Amino acid sequence: MKNFFYLPLLAMMTLVFTSCSETEDILPDSTTVEITATGTPTGVITPGTQISVALKLRSSDNSLKGLVMSGPGVEHTYEDIANTDKDEMPKEGLRSGDEYVYTNSKQIDYVMNHTVSQDEFEAAQETGKMVYEFILSDKNGQKTTSVEFEVSPDETPLVEDDFAFVRVGTNNPDLSEYGLVWESNTSEAAIIKKGADKFVELEASTYAEITSKEGLIAAVDAADDMADFRKISVEQSADYNLVIATKNGDKYYIMNITRGEVETGDAAGTKVTISGKAKK
Repeated sequence: MKNFFYLPLLAMMTLVFTSCSETEDILPDSTTVEITATGTPTGVITPGTQISVALKLRSSDNSLKGLVMSGPGVEHTYEDIANTDKDEMPKEGLRSGDEYVYTNSKQIDYVMNHTVSQDEFEAAQETGKMVYEFILSDKNGQKTTSVEFEVSPDETPLVEDDFAFVRVGTNNPDLSEYGLVWESNTSEAAIIKKGADKFVELEASTYAEITSKEGLIAAVDAADDMADFRKISVEQSADYNLVIATKNGDKYYIMNITRGEVETGDAAGTKVTISGKAKK
């Protein structure tokens, strides 16, 4: 009979211990502890960038206790950031590369330093940011803050090559890849939209500035559509710095026209060559 008497008591004790162990790490929001964080640099970060987070750790009534730092490449916990043994250094020793200024057990300035790796950068490109969280506690509870760093999004690089459109007499070049035709001339070459979803002229500077497919799509989509382009002379050779772009189906192209070459005297007719650089 004694065994049956103790079984319910044992079950109750087990329940009590289990409940305590599941909640013992959850601290209430502290009214005495304060933590502020400032991250640098403020611009877009890339692999190899050293980021820093300056932390001001304060408590109005009690000695500071724990500090937990987490984020890409950083997982570090101080059980006793103020070190009540009074040697003015975290009890566990300082994380490599970080900075620590101890005023007293209620006031500490801390700087977390970290160099962003290629793997950390690539993992963060999916969300476009790297987030670091900091939890500071004293005996009354804890406060949490975080810092975000902007990461350049995952971009598709464009492929660059030389291009040349050549028209001899009435022999027209095949520009169907771009959704364009060059079938006639006045005093200028008449490059006409035929099949392209969009045909635009962009500022000359945009050719160098646009390095990704995403950037090209945005530029073409934002520009005004045009029916034709007539700025290349068919009467005399000249240098140019003109930029045109097309959307043909799901393909985008951008061309920097740098030269128009006019050659006469051929029996087949005047030869006009429009050339430059192109990206797709």
